[in-house]
Amino acid sequence: MPITFDAVALGSVLPGNSITFSHTCTGANLLLAVGVTVNGTVGDVISGITYAGSAMTRAATSGSVARTYLYYLIAPTAGANNVVVSASVADTYIRAVSAS
Repeated sequence: MPITFDAVALGSVLPGNSITFSHTCTGANLLLAVGVTVNGTVGDVISGITYAGSAMTRAATSGSVARTYLYYLIAPTAGANNVVVSASVADTYIRAVSAS
């Protein structure tokens, strides 16, 4: 079975310590990925990401002042649900994109 694109959604906040935005997953055999970039704070500030209340797994992190994170969730709940990105610092510009 080929890999196919399902949906994409975006969210951002300045300044803040969390983003909540909706992502709609449809179909079966899904993988949800969320990429996050953070500016303004040195260090590891993303404390977690959830989708429909389920914790996502961190796959990678890179950078120092401008950090990039990649999280994923296998078999996410179908339908429109919230992606919630949480940071440990409130004075951060956070941007996120989700794709399934």
